[in-house]
Amino acid sequence: MKTILLLLVLIAFAFLLNGCTQASPDNNVPVCTQVVTYAVDSEGKCQGFPTSCIPEGYTKVEACSNPCERVSCENKCDGFTMLSEGKCQLENNAPKCVYSNSEANSSICGYKNFNLEAEATLRYCNYNAYFDSYTFFLSVKNIGNDSPKPGSSVWLVGPEITQKIYKPIYNTYDKGIFWWQEVFTDKPYRGQTFELPNEAEFRKMDYKFIYCELQNNNTDSCTEQNGLVLYSGDTNKDCNMAS
Repeated sequence: MKTILLLLVLIAFAFLLNGCTQASPDNNVPVCTQVVTYAVDSEGKCQGFPTSCIPEGYTKVEACSNPCERVSCENKCDGFTMLSEGKCQLENNAPKCVYSNSEANSSICGYKNFNLEAEATLRYCNYNAYFDSYTFFLSVKNIGNDSPKPGSSVWLVGPEITQKIYKPIYNTYDKGIFWWQEVFTDKPYRGQTFELPNEAEFRKMDYKFIYCELQNNNTDSCTEQNGLVLYSGDTNKDCNMAS
């Protein structure tokens, strides 16, 4: 039994010495020192070994360079969500920032918490081929206790709308009151008219009416990132050809 155990120990020792690159000057028996040794294989993948002996097919190098060493995982926005506490990790040998903390609806990422409760209705949309323009009529009813801010505005925006088209709001409106109720129209309902000119033909366009509280309507822009979407639609479904 002792002979078998001794044989197993010798076999294990021989296995540990297999592939060592250092040898004693006396009998060429490999000598492995207890020092971390870095080496790369034929594909360039680097790893550390616990001794100075490395497997066949590997080449010693001074150290393994980590692709994450040059990566700084700074806080960033993903839409309205703030991602923070990021650490670089390798994914398929490529550096990638993984974030352990996320804050939804972050003001830093442009989210604005409007307390408005409003009900928007598109009364009509007509396209006039003679004037090359669309005419929208929007009604917005205040259904919450908070009123739109005087000096705010409602914008008509869309991916294909490059013009600044908006209507300012100068007054406050109590619960149940329509915005722009003081604006005179020949219609039985209250609201505001929005004109989209310079449209040579009737075509499908996605659009939105967005409420914004901007510092300056002439220099700033209203988007979903800094405003409240009141109504979404597309001209193909909502608009008619004016007779």
